[in-house]
Amino acid sequence: MQWDSYAPRKYEGRSYGMKSASFPPFLDLPQRTAATLELALGSETAPRDDLRQRGWLITDPTVVTRDIWSYQNYISSSVAELSVAKHGYVSSHSGWFSERSAAYLASGRPVVTQDTGFSKLLPTGLGVLQFATPDEALEGIEDVRIRYGAHCLAAREIAEEFFDGRKVLAKLLQDINA
Repeated sequence: MQWDSYAPRKYEGRSYGMKSASFPPFLDLPQRTAATLELALGSETAPRDDLRQRGWLITDPTVVTRDIWSYQNYISSSVAELSVAKHGYVSSHSGWFSERSAAYLASGRPVVTQDTGFSKLLPTGLGVLQFATPDEALEGIEDVRIRYGAHCLAAREIAEEFFDGRKVLAKLLQDINA
């Protein structure tokens, strides 16, 4: 996760920022759950000490993503993904969905992620849980803890239905030729 990669942009009075703009309401989540919450955190500007004091585990993303095998191992050894989206994606309600989240789903791992409008395109509630507020994020975390097996099965099914390259590319080629 990059805390800041570039300065916020403004367009027609609306701000489009980075994780640093969208993360503050979620800072205290680790103090509200028994689940272990970890951030693979890049950026020199990230408030690592504050995050650690609030209960977040901090991992070096360059170690996790050293090669495809370490990345795959990191995802498959995770219980689930929790992701706060970049402020710009939330603000624009663009429908953005992370390729990392798709990798979690393909590994049969549930995804609890901030809604950017993707819930209009993907099924949610089992396997993928979307949130807008810290309370909704906590509800998603706790639901995954309670119904883990069902969430894992649904995660893999969503990956197969919506992210399988054979299906996605075939539809893309069909749409191009239409």
